[in-house]
Amino acid sequence: MGLLALLLAACTALVQSTPAGTEVTVTPVAGGTLVHIRSPQGIGRAVVTFPGGLPDGELAFRLDLRGLERFEIVYGGTVISASVLPDGGSSLVAVRHSAGEEAAVTPDSPYWLATRLVSATPQPYYLVQAPPDLLARRPATLELAWVDFYR
Repeated sequence: MGLLALLLAACTALVQSTPAGTEVTVTPVAGGTLVHIRSPQGIGRAVVTFPGGLPDGELAFRLDLRGLERFEIVYGGTVISASVLPDGGSSLVAVRHSAGEEAAVTPDSPYWLATRLVSATPQPYYLVQAPPDLLARRPATLELAWVDFYR
C-alpha cells in the first residue's frame, strides 16, 4: 500500500470549502459523526470525502449561522435541501433525484432533514440530522451548500 493510501486511510475526512475563511471540520462524536460549518460570510460550499467510506452511526451537521435560508446535501444523484423560516421553528424540506423536479418532503419521508435551532447557547446554531436515505446509502462523498438569510 502506498504512502498516500495509508495517509488517506488514517484521515476521518477530506474537506474542500469555499469561500476563503469558511471552516468545515469533521469530528467523531458519541454515536456518529459531526460536520461543523463556520461561515463568516454566511454563504458557501464544501465537498466532504470520507476515504474509508462514511463512518457508521448517525451523521449531524452544525451550522454556525444566524438564519438558515437554505442547506443542501448532494449525494449519488440525490439533492436534499432544507430551509428554516425566519421564525426559527418551521422547516421546509425538498428532494430532487438526478434531473427530476424538486418535490416537498414530509417528516415521515426517508429524505427528511430534521433541523432545529439551538438557541440556549451564547452563539445560537442550527443542527441538522442526516436523513435516513443518506445513512442507508452511506455515500463516501457529500456536497454541501448553505445560505444564511441574514448574510
